[in-house]
Amino acid sequence: MNLKLEQLRANTRRHFFKQSGLGFGAIALGIARSALSDLQTMASAKTATGQSAPLAQRRDFQGDLARAEVSLRAARSHYYECAEALWDAAAEDD
Repeated sequence: MNLKLEQLRANTRRHFFKQSGLGFGAIALGIARSALSDLQTMASAKTATGQSAPLAQRRDFQGDLARAEVSLRAARSHYYECAEALWDAAAEDD
């Protein structure tokens, strides 16, 4: 019976450590999404020094923003793949 209790404790710790980082990833993705949204809003109102058009209308800004959006979407996709893999691994241990 003592061996079973130790195995149960080991499984519980393993599940905890496998899944504990998921919340931090979700928070980071939410912060990144909010930052990009705020940047888009701000860029439509701000004009760079010496320019007549808002920052959002500049091609270099649009390209940088698009690359940031692609990076965020790739990170989000990777996050969900990892979360699914962790879930599958935890389910296999049961």
